[in-house]
Amino acid sequence: AMLLIALMILYPGPTFANIHLYLFSFFAGALVPRYARPAVDFWLRLDRWTRRATAAVVVLCFMFGRRLIEPSGLAPEVIITETFAGIAIVAWALFAPTPALFRSPVAQWLGRISYGVYLLHLIVLFALTYHLWPIFPSGHPGARALATTLLCAATLAVTLPLATVIHALLEQPLQRVGSRFARKLNLRRDHTVNEVLYSRPMPVDLRAP
Repeated sequence: AMLLIALMILYPGPTFANIHLYLFSFFAGALVPRYARPAVDFWLRLDRWTRRATAAVVVLCFMFGRRLIEPSGLAPEVIITETFAGIAIVAWALFAPTPALFRSPVAQWLGRISYGVYLLHLIVLFALTYHLWPIFPSGHPGARALATTLLCAATLAVTLPLATVIHALLEQPLQRVGSRFARKLNLRRDHTVNEVLYSRPMPVDLRAP
């Protein structure tokens, strides 16, 4: 981890997609499922207001750290800040008890279609902006804010149904195919392990009575 951080700081030059700046993020994210539980358990033992304050700081750093530190987003300080904040959020999602808000039917539905929303929202936003922005009035001081609000609402109104359809027609069938493939691989692996363990004669322990 320290070598990757040093690479970010000591080599500011460009690479393909600035990949050298994000290697630390990938490395740190891969460690979360294995090593983050003790940190979450420690956080859960804190009092309620300390937990809330910590969560607020983490979310604010993740959302606004880039604007406060370096709007271009390519400074190592920005990436390190966002990485640690993102790690905390992912660790909470994995190991902390799920809040009641996220157990509601609406939250569960949004979670199921979230990948489709991630893929589609920018496409929908750009398409609606291209077709609708010219028809919004521009003379009034509040016209731009109203147009932006309406575009966001229209983007949600279009993206959520599209993501639901993609989840039902594309994601779920592919998930079922992946599950079947994974079960076959696990069965094949277990069969191979059993062959290795039980096809050889077991050594006789001459010291046994």
